[in-house]
Amino acid sequence: MLDTLLMPLLHAIPHAPQSAQEIEAYLQNPSTWTTVAFVIFVIIAFRPLKKAFTNILNNYSEKIAQDIHEAVQLAYEARTALDDITDKYEKAVQQTNKTLQDAQEKAQQYRQEAQAQTDMLIAQQKKLAQARRHTLEQNALNAVRSHSVHTALHATRLILATKLSPQHHQTSLTNALSQLKKQRWTDHKRSKH
Repeated sequence: MLDTLLMPLLHAIPHAPQSAQEIEAYLQNPSTWTTVAFVIFVIIAFRPLKKAFTNILNNYSEKIAQDIHEAVQLAYEARTALDDITDKYEKAVQQTNKTLQDAQEKAQQYRQEAQAQTDMLIAQQKKLAQARRHTLEQNALNAVRSHSVHTALHATRLILATKLSPQHHQTSLTNALSQLKKQRWTDHKRSKH
């Protein structure tokens, strides 16, 4: 029975024995049975080995798929974190620019206010100086007038005392004094305006 099973198989092998003696010698050879045992082992073990090999490959491919998924997830998280950081950076730059612009505007406003206050103080000081100058000029003018009046009166008294009679002297002096008082009153009114 074994011969009938092996005969077609042996004829399919190149350089296989063709005669019965060659076949029997072939069957007596241990390497033949090792080869047959190996082929039977491969046929019997093919399914479990295929299943184990397939499981190993499946597990390996699942691990690779899981690693790829984790890598994609990490890349997504990194991209999200980068986008968040970029947004925060842009907001910080905008806030810094706005703060800088506000500070420049405030500084300009303070400069303008300080300049306006300085101009106002200078104008006030100028007015005060002009008022003081005017007052000093008026005081000096009044002092000169007063001195002039006293000098004129003194000169008039001397002249009158030497040349006029005492009664004529008294009338002239009274007229001169009233004229001087009127003149002083008019000068005083003008200086107030």
